[in-house]
Amino acid sequence: MTSNVPEEGYQEGGMYDAMIKSYQQGLSSFLGPTEILISGNTLQVKDYSRFNWTMFDPAKKQERHDTVFPEEMKKAYDLGAALVK
Repeated sequence: MTSNVPEEGYQEGGMYDAMIKSYQQGLSSFLGPTEILISGNTLQVKDYSRFNWTMFDPAKKQERHDTVFPEEMKKAYDLGAALVK
């Protein structure tokens, strides 16, 4: 799952915790055991200068995208590879 919400929002008791648990329960009931991997605070657009979104710091978002997001993609790949073993 990717979203614009920082990871802190998904931590136990965070504002999205109940939503994620609900997604997991629903998926698990239809598909079987479900793993959750969240990549938060992701880029939503390529060029933030085209929008009047003052709530974001485009430079920080880009830095996170360049440094953290590749690690999260690797985790997702590894999780997927483990599912097909």
